[in-house]
Amino acid sequence: IFAGTGICWVVLTATSQVFKPIIMPTLKSNDPSKNMQKLYFRANILLCGQAFLLTLILYIFRFKILGLFGDHFKHFGVQAYLIILPSIVVIIATGSASYFLQFSGKVVALIKLSASALILQLILCLLLIPHYDLLGAAISFSLSEIVVCIGLVFVARKKMGLKFCWLF
Repeated sequence: IFAGTGICWVVLTATSQVFKPIIMPTLKSNDPSKNMQKLYFRANILLCGQAFLLTLILYIFRFKILGLFGDHFKHFGVQAYLIILPSIVVIIATGSASYFLQFSGKVVALIKLSASALILQLILCLLLIPHYDLLGAAISFSLSEIVVCIGLVFVARKKMGLKFCWLF
């Protein structure tokens, strides 16, 4: 779970460093909504492409990656790994929404979504881990992250009028 989150963080941080200097001038431009939508679209395309490539690499090398944690984990952890993989795609693909909300001053919405993700994950962990062990943790992580990421996209659309690529 932490490895998946770490990978997402690295990809999103690198991408944000590319778009950060562009976002502020766009907000101050004559037509910020039109320019912001173009920038948001470009960021989403870039992140979706990165998510696809990263997922492909992680899927192909899943046994080698899991083998880093020991041979017993190579076989035991592959199911949890495959459960988490789609959430990594969603986190990366929708990651630009959080940056656009942050840079446009919509931090309260981000805090509310993060708090709701924490509560959702805690509830799911309490319900699923006693019955499904590692798979329960993977399911709770994946579901809570996917819900929050989709929430970010909808908040970016509602608060800023930004449309996420062709998906929403």
